[in-house]
Amino acid sequence: MPAWQIEAALERQPGIADCAVQAVNLEQGRVTVGVALVLRPGVAPQEAAAQVQAVMPLAGNTVVRLLVLGALPVLASGKVDRIGLLRLFQANG
Repeated sequence: MPAWQIEAALERQPGIADCAVQAVNLEQGRVTVGVALVLRPGVAPQEAAAQVQAVMPLAGNTVVRLLVLGALPVLASGKVDRIGLLRLFQANG
């Protein structure tokens, strides 16, 4: 499923205000799915994680890297700063 479809499905979830999905490099050259979330007020990260799992059930041992943010990093154009987001994923290992 393309990232934009996952993002659209996640944004329809009641606890998720905004999100971005992208590939994140792991050790030993592996890649996983990174999901950055901005939660609605009063929503616990565990509740949002359950909503992510409901939207994107993954096969086997695929691990989703979740990152909860106050706001997504954006460029001057208003688009998500994908490089900045990748740095956040790497910094929060």
